[in-house]
Amino acid sequence: MSAPRVPRHLLALVETKIRRIAFRIAVYGLLVLIGYVFLFPLLKMLSQSLMDSRDIIDPNVILVPTRLSLANYAQAWATLNMPTSLLNSLWFSGLLAVFQTWSSAMAGYAFARFRFPGKSALMGLVLATYIIPMQVLVIPRFMVFSAYDLVGSVLPLLAVALFGQGLSGAIFILIFRNFFQMMPPSIDEAAQIDGASRFQTFVRITLAMSIPIIVVSFLFSYVWNWNETYVTGLVASGRFSTLPLELDGFVASYTRLFIKPGSTTSKLNEAVRMAGTLISVAPLLLLYAFLQRQFVEGIEKTGITGE
Repeated sequence: MSAPRVPRHLLALVETKIRRIAFRIAVYGLLVLIGYVFLFPLLKMLSQSLMDSRDIIDPNVILVPTRLSLANYAQAWATLNMPTSLLNSLWFSGLLAVFQTWSSAMAGYAFARFRFPGKSALMGLVLATYIIPMQVLVIPRFMVFSAYDLVGSVLPLLAVALFGQGLSGAIFILIFRNFFQMMPPSIDEAAQIDGASRFQTFVRITLAMSIPIIVVSFLFSYVWNWNETYVTGLVASGRFSTLPLELDGFVASYTRLFIKPGSTTSKLNEAVRMAGTLISVAPLLLLYAFLQRQFVEGIEKTGITGE
C-alpha cells in the first residue's frame, strides 16, 4: 500500500508556519545581539563596581566577581561630593530642561502658525545655531557674561535656555514646529471663535495635545544638559558642583581623599571609578524608566524616525 498523500494546502500551511517561526527566530536573535551590544558596557561597569581590589588584579576574574564589595560605592559617594552634587544636577538640569522646552514650544508655535516677513530666513538662522560649533559661540557669550559680572553663577545658562538658545535648542524648535504644522489650523480657529486668545489657545489646547512631544523634548534636554560640562564649568568657574563636573575631576578628588602622601598606592582603583560612573548615570536611567512609554510615543510623533 502506498503512503497517503498530504494535501497541498496543508503542505503550504506548514511551510508558511516554518517561515514565520524562522523569521521570528532571526528577528529575536538580531534584537538580542543588538541589546547585548548596548547592555554589555553597563553590565561590565556594574560587575567591576562590585569587585574588591583582589578581583580587579586577578586575570581569572573577568565578569563575575568572586567577592562582592560595596566599599567602592562608599568611596565614590564621598569622592563625588554627594549628595550636594546630585541635588545640584537634579534641579539645575531640570530647570534648564523646563526653560528650554517652554521656549522651544513657543518658538515652534510661532513658526508653525504665524506669518511674518523673513520667516524662512529666521528659521534658517535658528538652524544655523545648531550647525555652528559650541566652541565658536562660547567665547563671545563668555565676554558678554563677564561684562555684566555674571561669571561664577549659573544664571547666564538659565537665561540662555529661557530665551531659546539652550543646548541644541534649534533641534527642539524644529521638532515643535513640525508637530504643530501637522495639527489642523481649524482647531485654533475654533478656539478663537469661542473667544480664546492666541496665548490661551497655545497653552490650553496646543500644549495639552502635545504631551508626548513635550516629554521627548524634556528628556533630551535633561540628558544633554546633565552631561554638559564644558560651558557649565567655564561659566560657573568652579563655584557650582554637579555630578558630571565632579566625575571629570574624579581622579584628583580620589587622590586627595583616599591616597595618603608617600603611599605606595598611586593608581585609582578601577572599581571605584566604575562605581562613580554608575552613580552619575543612575538618575538618568530611572528618569527614562518612568517616562519610557511617553518617550516612545513621542518619538513616533515627532518625525525623528523619518515617517
